[in-house]
Amino acid sequence: MNKAIITIMAVVFSMGVANVQAEIYYTIADLGLGKAHAINDVGQVVGYSGMVQGPEAGRRAFLWNNGNLTNLGTLGGDHSEAYDISNSGQVVGRTTMASGESDMRGFLWQNNTMSDLGTLSGNWTEAHGINELGQITGYSVLSDSVSAFFWENSSMNDIGSLSDSSRGYAINNVGQIVGDCFGSDYDTTACLWEDDNITSLGTLGGKYSYAHDINNEGHVVGSSLPGEVPDYSHAFLWENEVNGMIDLGLGEAEALNDVGQVVGSFGLWEDGTTTDLLSILVGGSGWYDLYPMDINNSGQIVGSGMIDGEIHAFLITPVPEPCTLALLGLGGIFLRRRN
Repeated sequence: MNKAIITIMAVVFSMGVANVQAEIYYTIADLGLGKAHAINDVGQVVGYSGMVQGPEAGRRAFLWNNGNLTNLGTLGGDHSEAYDISNSGQVVGRTTMASGESDMRGFLWQNNTMSDLGTLSGNWTEAHGINELGQITGYSVLSDSVSAFFWENSSMNDIGSLSDSSRGYAINNVGQIVGDCFGSDYDTTACLWEDDNITSLGTLGGKYSYAHDINNEGHVVGSSLPGEVPDYSHAFLWENEVNGMIDLGLGEAEALNDVGQVVGSFGLWEDGTTTDLLSILVGGSGWYDLYPMDINNSGQIVGSGMIDGEIHAFLITPVPEPCTLALLGLGGIFLRRRN
């Protein structure tokens, strides 16, 4: 092959690789009426289908997999919602029982079967997080309080609180759990459960903070009031006790992945920069008020937004920037022609 052609191809491919790393655009897929709550690393999505505004009756937990939507059913009641999914396809959420709306159970769905996780006592539990070991967290409503739980191998255990009550929302692969602790005065603090210890993550200066997610690095995101004067919530990122909470600005942080990308009411936060999702969408005409709820390690984002006047679940997927594909294709043409 001519050395000049080789040089040109090297430049073309190096430009293409640079663009793949630096320039990304995003496509959006409509998953139908409802909300998407979580996505795993193989691109499976869970949430619920049905009307978002109005009565919960009729909602059904769903699993979306490569264009196919599966109704996960209920445990006899009239609605269910899915909140998290592991990479092996285990799903957790909540469902009503045949006895009525006041009888709610956290569930585990696997192998096409929905199982009741039980309760600590009372008639109400919700399962919100699951890790790759099949360990689950959530909360159970007791007679005069609420308790976060850790569930493993058919056993549910109360993990305690720094106050009267607590709720678990996420669990990582080393068993760290995040959620919140609150008392009768309704002051709430984001909490981390680890090795039988409970740590308050503090606040951004105000009276309240809530932890929504934790990644496998032990980094936590959530929301907090920034001061004692009434104000809007700010998103936070907590990496360790030394640095404390990092204020990400106005909004609520809902989830983060293992590479440090954070999503929430503000859109996408990465390396100190916040990006509105609508500004990076290709083919997103008609969508507005996007609210992301989760992001996987490939950068795929799920949540809900408005389209045609209704709230629909969405899946946003990052794709190499178009000129990158053109450059790589051009390189392939050169190669075929020289051969």
